[in-house]
Amino acid sequence: MSLSKALNERLTELKFHPAVLAVRQIKKRFADSGPALRLKFNGQKRDEILGEYKRKSSVQDVIDFTKQHMGTGSCQIETEISSALDYIAASAPKTVVEIGTLNGGTSLLFGRFLPTMETMICIDLHVKNKEMLKLLATPKQQWMFYDMPSYADDTVKRVEKFLNGRQIDTLFIDGDHRYEGVKQDFLCYRHFVREGGIVLFHDICESSGNTSAWAGGVPRLWRELLPFYEHKEFIRNRSQEGFGIGALKYAKAAEPFKST
Repeated sequence: MSLSKALNERLTELKFHPAVLAVRQIKKRFADSGPALRLKFNGQKRDEILGEYKRKSSVQDVIDFTKQHMGTGSCQIETEISSALDYIAASAPKTVVEIGTLNGGTSLLFGRFLPTMETMICIDLHVKNKEMLKLLATPKQQWMFYDMPSYADDTVKRVEKFLNGRQIDTLFIDGDHRYEGVKQDFLCYRHFVREGGIVLFHDICESSGNTSAWAGGVPRLWRELLPFYEHKEFIRNRSQEGFGIGALKYAKAAEPFKST
């Protein structure tokens, strides 16, 4: 293992320490409060942003919009997410869940390019840009935000209660990239996914640790799941560092971790 890769893994472990998480949540809430209040109470600003957003037509246009108005925006490669959106849209999803929402850029892409979507559930330690996402939602869309650790028991129970028997059509996992973390996200939420629903993972391509891209344990988990599910991959370049989207069609009979 390279020194930089080992350092990345150690820093990630520290990032998820409970004390560090608590401080991060407080800082993020404070940092997000100013822009949220300005957007909520400044009607002119709301109209300007809404008008600009409505003029955007392509996936790249909306990605650029998120980077201008939503912090780092959507951390996606345009060709990968465009192909994935087309694939998802063909299944006409109504209920979509994203784990690892962060700034909300990718969630906004779902809301814009999945015309049948009615419910968007966003989960992260702190979901930013909530006011922006609510402003840009269509009238038929309901958005729910959970500022909680994704695979904590209380989070899973709250999502289950909100679903109230409904099933998830599309589950996008882009949260904790450690192997055990991404595995827990899959195990905790897969049972809510309908038969034939789509489960997507971001960062299925390996990363060497020599660049800022870090895929963590996602590629390993993805490889372990491949024998059990029908799947597709959306990858710009097979030699790239990180990124890449994997999509599998969920089958309730499959038990990839039956012994665990």
